Amino acid sequence: MGLDMQTKRNITAVTAQRYRTADRQGKTAILNEFTATTGYHRKYALHVLANWDSTRLTVLDGKTVRLKAGRRKRKPGGGRPKVYTDQAIAVLEKIWVFEGYPCGKLLAQILR
Repeated sequence: MGLDMQTKRNITAVTAQRYRTADRQGKTAILNEFTATTGYHRKYALHVLANWDSTRLTVLDGKTVRLKAGRRKRKPGGGRPKVYTDQAIAVLEKIWVFEGYPCGKLLAQILR
């Protein structure tokens, strides 16, 4: 037998606060616990916990308006580190243009 909607909302409100302050491993544990309790699909549960309480309804000029919090910007950086320096790339680009724009496989043969 499943939970009623009010119970799920109460569980979600409490769990969402814990989820936002947890580290990565904690979030995984909380998400596993939450999906087992509510029966939500994992992706939906992740969305609900991450976005819980980010929208508000308010009345402006007699109309109900939904206000949604903006998304956080990702921190710059990350990704793979550079393999070649900018100077090496500039030299390779000149060779590539001089040889008539060959594909990478042919360019490797030319460079050898």
